[in-house]
Amino acid sequence: MDQKILDELKQALKKKQARLRGVIGGIAKKEGLSYTPKFVEMGEDTEAGEDEAEQYAINMATEEDLEPVLAQIEHSLEKFDNGTYGVCEKCGKEIPVERLQAAPEAEYCVEHAEE
Repeated sequence: MDQKILDELKQALKKKQARLRGVIGGIAKKEGLSYTPKFVEMGEDTEAGEDEAEQYAINMATEEDLEPVLAQIEHSLEKFDNGTYGVCEKCGKEIPVERLQAAPEAEYCVEHAEE
């Protein structure tokens, strides 16, 4: 694969990584290798308590959705370091450039992504 394309894909992954870390960092705190949703105190009355609970539920759902995506992006960046980026993890064939440009965090070729 062309080095210029690889550099562009790596930069795209780093941008996604930074954006996701920012979003997750705004709603959760890092504890060890994972994140825990933040509980925001909004006041002492019943309505504020309901708002707190609702916001916590939203934060938890958002964090649970985004954390695996961040892990996949970080895994893809590790693959750059060990020279396996762009190789299907199932069959070992090269993932088409078009697929990587559409989804730089892709771990599988089109054939194995469907499984």
